[in-house]
Amino acid sequence: ITAGSPGKNSLLQRLHHHHPGDFWVNYELGNDAAHAKPPRNLEARRYLTGALALAPRCHPVMHALAMTFHREGDDMTAR
Repeated sequence: ITAGSPGKNSLLQRLHHHHPGDFWVNYELGNDAAHAKPPRNLEARRYLTGALALAPRCHPVMHALAMTFHREGDDMTAR
């Protein structure tokens, strides 16, 4: 299953339903939403916030979450 494919998102959604506290599922769902064309920033924030709650010092998650705010011109929150 390739990144951004409907099959990947469907699988991740099913996994999230059964394992909402899984870091990697939240992170991948957040990244997929953030890199969609056009980006689905609110959806990305929801999953990335969940991933950050599970791994509060994970810099890639912090960066991905900040980018969702930056794309919408909210640079103060992005910092």
